[in-house]
Amino acid sequence: MQSWLPFKRGFMNSYKIFLLLLLPLQGWGQENFLRFLQEESEWIQSQECQSIRLSFQIEEGYYIQANEVFNENFIPTQIQLENQLSIEIQKILFPKAEIILLGGIEKTAVFKGKIEVWIEFESHSSIPIDPLRASILFQACNKQKCFFPRSLAFELPLSKRTNFLMP
Repeated sequence: MQSWLPFKRGFMNSYKIFLLLLLPLQGWGQENFLRFLQEESEWIQSQECQSIRLSFQIEEGYYIQANEVFNENFIPTQIQLENQLSIEIQKILFPKAEIILLGGIEKTAVFKGKIEVWIEFESHSSIPIDPLRASILFQACNKQKCFFPRSLAFELPLSKRTNFLMP
């Protein structure tokens, strides 16, 4: 029993070293298909409603699945607010999707280029949310393949608030 114990220790140490060398490469080769455009995003507040305009840029040569998909194998784009208990979302408005044909046969709804997503909400607190923390879940594709779904976390600071007060 003890004769293989040194081998086991040596193998496990080698395995740990291999994993430590491999972990920094974990993100290697992953592309960023989507960017949050904080400078073009903002809070908009009026007496009638409160809304948030979120702007994103999809990289050239790629598209992401729309918020409504025709095929259950595709992952629809979704926005999730994080730890925002004082907000009740009324509507999330995505842009109009472009319909494309995959392989000339199957149609799918996608977003390309720059997109804006509007969130209409009601706040149940007088304490401002700063910053708004959220994420977008999406599945990116190009002409050759679709990639695993990804999530992009982002923040929108309160300084990006625009007030439109109606008389």
